[in-house]
Amino acid sequence: MKTLLEYIKLYPESFIATATRRSQTTPSQQNRTNHLFLAESISSKKWDYVESIITMPEYQSPLDGVVVCLNDFSNLPHDVCVGIYESWVEGYIL
Repeated sequence: MKTLLEYIKLYPESFIATATRRSQTTPSQQNRTNHLFLAESISSKKWDYVESIITMPEYQSPLDGVVVCLNDFSNLPHDVCVGIYESWVEGYIL
């Protein structure tokens, strides 16, 4: 089973688009900042920053929203989104 980080590296544009979209819909300034930091870190291929943010305890719930919304805000096939979600739920992050 792939980790969330591996999926992010495989489908960077989908995660960038979804994190950016989630930043536009959250009422929380902290979540907005973290979503945009994640998107920028993926875009810049700063994988150490990506690892840092996806493992932050306070970002787990917002990150769950990004993973769940991949199906709505990306071009990924549904079965790929399900695979990503299953890895996330099983705790395969890094």
